[in-house]
Amino acid sequence: MQIKIPLMTTKLCMQAFAILVIIFSGSNSYSFANANQTAERTKLKQLRIQIKHTQTTLRETVSREHSAASELEKIEQKYAKTSKNLETLSLQTNQLQQKLTEIRKQKAKHQNTLRLQHKNLAKQLRAAYRSGRQKQWRVLLSQADPSKMARHMVYYRHLNQARSAQINAVRSLLTEIEEVEVNALNIEYELAQTREQIETEQQEITEIRKTRVAILSKLQKQVKNQKNNLSDLIEDEKQLQQLISSIRQTVDNLDLNVFNKQPFIRLKGKLPWPVKSYSSYQRRILNNQAQGIIIKTAEGTQVRAVANGRIIFSDWMPGYGLLIIIDHGSSYLTLYAYNQSLKTAVGEKVSVGEIIASAGISGGRLESAVYFEIRKSKQQKNPIRWLRKSKK
Repeated sequence: MQIKIPLMTTKLCMQAFAILVIIFSGSNSYSFANANQTAERTKLKQLRIQIKHTQTTLRETVSREHSAASELEKIEQKYAKTSKNLETLSLQTNQLQQKLTEIRKQKAKHQNTLRLQHKNLAKQLRAAYRSGRQKQWRVLLSQADPSKMARHMVYYRHLNQARSAQINAVRSLLTEIEEVEVNALNIEYELAQTREQIETEQQEITEIRKTRVAILSKLQKQVKNQKNNLSDLIEDEKQLQQLISSIRQTVDNLDLNVFNKQPFIRLKGKLPWPVKSYSSYQRRILNNQAQGIIIKTAEGTQVRAVANGRIIFSDWMPGYGLLIIIDHGSSYLTLYAYNQSLKTAVGEKVSVGEIIASAGISGGRLESAVYFEIRKSKQQKNPIRWLRKSKK
C-alpha cells in the first residue's frame, strides 16, 4: 500500500531541512573562523617570543661592549613613554576644553530661555493683578448668561494652567542650569588636574633630555676616532640584519599572511612619503654602500605606513633607536627608525597612511628625523625610486 504525503507537508519538510543545513553550515563556518583566530593568536605569540629571544641576545652583546649604549636604550624608552603620556594628556585636555565650551553654551542657552520665561510669567501676573484676583468669584456670583459664564470659566482655567506650566518650566530650567554648573565645575577640576600632570610630565622630559645629553657625551668619548665610529655603525647594521633574518624566518615558518590588494612590487614609484612634512632628506651611506634615507622633520611629526602590511618589530635597536618594521609580503619590508614614540605593536595589521609612530631623536641622534628603508630579503632598495615624487 502506497502512502501519499500531502504536497504542503513535503514543502515544509524541505524548508525545515534547508534551514537546518544553513544553521549547521553557519555554525561550522563560525567554528572555523574561531579556529582561525585562535591559530593566528598562537602564531603571533610565537613571533613575539622569538623576537624577545633575539633581542635579549643582542642586548647582552651591546651591554658587554658598550654600557653607555645600554643606558641610552633605557633613557630613550623612558623618553618615549613620557612623550606618549604627554600626548595622551594633551588630547584629554583638548577634549575636556571642548566639553567645557559646549556646557557653557548650554548654560547660556538655558539662561536666555529662563529670562524669556520670567518675562512671560511676569506679564501674566501683572495682567492677573490688574483684572482683580476675585474676578472668577464675581463671574460665578453674577447673574450673567450661563453660556457666557461657562466661556469665562474655561478661559480662566486655561490661563491658570498656562501659568502653572510656565512656573514648572522655570523650575525645570533652574534645575538644568544647576546640573550644567556642577558639570562645568567637575570638568574645570579635571582640567586643572590634567594640566598639573602635563607640567609634571614636561619637567620629567626636561630631566630625561639632560640625562640623555650626558649619556651621548659618554658615548662620544668611547668613539675615539672616525674608524671606531664606522665600526660601531657596521656592527649596528649587522645586528639589525641578524634580527631581520630571525624574524623573517619565524614569519615564513608561521605563514603569517599579509593581505594586499596588489603585490608590493607594483607600488614602485607610487608609495606615499612616511611623513607629510620635512625640511630635507639624504641617502645614508655606510661602508661605501647606499642604504635608506634620513628624512629631517620636526620632533613629534606623525610617521605613517607607506603600504598595507603587518608589524613584525616595534621596539628599540642600537643605532636605530625606536624602530618599526612592517612586512608587506613577498619578502618586502619597510623600516622606520629614530622615532620619538611607537603607536603600534607586533602582530598588528596596518593600512597605508595609518599613523605608526612619531618622529624623534632616538638612537643617539642630535637632530630630529625619520630613517626610512625598503628591503627585499637582505637586499636594500633605493627608497627614492619607490616613493612618489615629492611635492613640497
